[in-house]
Parts: sequence; C-alpha cells; structure tokens
Amino acid sequence: MKKILVVALGLLMIACGSEEKKKNDETAKQGETKTEVVKETTKTNPYPKVEKQYPVDMNIMYDEGYLFDEKIQLDEIAVVPSAESNSYDLVMFFNDKTTDFKALEDYRVGLILYPKDPSKLASPKDQKAKKKKIGKVAKVQNLEGEYVVVIDNFKVNPKDFKQVRLYLYDAKGVVLNENFLKIANVVFP
Repeated sequence: MKKILVVALGLLMIACGSEEKKKNDETAKQGETKTEVVKETTKTNPYPKVEKQYPVDMNIMYDEGYLFDEKIQLDEIAVVPSAESNSYDLVMFFNDKTTDFKALEDYRVGLILYPKDPSKLASPKDQKAKKKKIGKVAKVQNLEGEYVVVIDNFKVNPKDFKQVRLYLYDAKGVVLNENFLKIANVVFP
C-alpha cells in the first residue's frame, strides 16, 4: 500500500510539474516579441536627376527655410560657380514633406540681384535699373534624393550684392502671394 501511495504521489508531482512547465512555456511564448527584418529603404524621388555634378559642400547662401505659401516651402539655397567666368547656378532645395511639387511646377522662379556696385553689371539696361533680373520655369529635379529647382548658367559680373530677392510667379507674371524672399548682404563665391 505504501508503494502505491508513493507511486501515486510521485505521478501527481510529475503531472503538476509538467502542467506548470506548460503554462510557463505558453506565457513565455505570448510575451516573446517577434523580430522582423526591416529593409532599409532609400528615399525615392520621381523627378529626373540633375544632369550636372555638384560638390557636396556647396556654398549655402540661405538655410532658414521659407514659405511661399502653405503648399510650397523652401529649405535652403546654394550658389555654385559654373565653368564659365562670372557664371553661376542657383540650387534651391524644397521641403519634401510640405511642398506640393505639382503646384510648384506651375510657377516660374524669379531672381533679382541688387549689386553693391551696379556699374559692374554687364548690360547698360541692368546698370540703369541697378539690378539684374533672371527667371526660369520651376522644373523640379532630383539631386541625391533631394527635391531641387536649379537656375543654371546665369551670368553676373559683380559678386557682392546688397540684396537678393527670390520669388515665384505664374505665366501671367503675377507673383505668388506677392511674397518675396529677401536676403541681405550676399557674396557669391
């Protein structure tokens, strides 16, 4: 009888121990976090690549951000010397989270340069007006994954400007929200 009681007690202990182990295993499985392999995605930019090669350390002339309206936000502007003497490219970086690029492409970019010494301007017309005006269609492009609009190969002789104005305007010449970005005391490289 003692043997039966010892065997029954042993079986009961084994059964209880394996039942508790099952519960612990199930609890552990429920508490486990599954590790997923996340692929690193690169930012895809649907616009054509900029054809020119620009240095990584471009001369940033403005980096404070600017809202032309609630759909178009400029982040920064770089000016890069072109191969020709007194020729430059202006690279404008637009915010990819807040800018409606389809709306941006409906505009043209206007640039007005007010040199400290207007007599150095090449054209007598510009000298008389005391400013150099440049305009170009806002064609959005891809520069290393960034959204940019480039005004390329514009010539201007002086490098010191008391003011530079940047604006967007439509086909009729109407400035978007009559909104000009004004940057004072700019020196081109």
